[in-house]
Amino acid sequence: MSVDPGPTAGLVIARIAEIHVTPVAVRTPAGDLPLAGSMWHVTDSWRAEQTTPVWAVLAAVFGSCVAPGLSLLLLRVKRTVHRGVVEVAVAHGAWRYVARVPVRNPVEARRLHDEVGYVRALAAL
Repeated sequence: MSVDPGPTAGLVIARIAEIHVTPVAVRTPAGDLPLAGSMWHVTDSWRAEQTTPVWAVLAAVFGSCVAPGLSLLLLRVKRTVHRGVVEVAVAHGAWRYVARVPVRNPVEARRLHDEVGYVRALAAL
């Protein structure tokens, strides 16, 4: 699809990964499409994992010389690690593009949802 460039066509008003949104167009690595009438979808696929930090493992190994039983308690120390991606899909007619954005915490995922909500509002105008 081709978008008619206007005086503000180059002004990027939102960026979602490699997707750039201008007042009249959505620019992706696969090509440009009109902003008006575009459909946006967001899918979260991130998860939280419990891991033992490296410092706790090292302290347990070196501490086993001093206090073997007590140093093993350090292996119970856990931290939460968030991993995954948020997929942002934009479609217009039969054309579709999906960007996969890595996230490390729920705040980053919420920010992406908010950004897509903003662009949805622009596309509905």
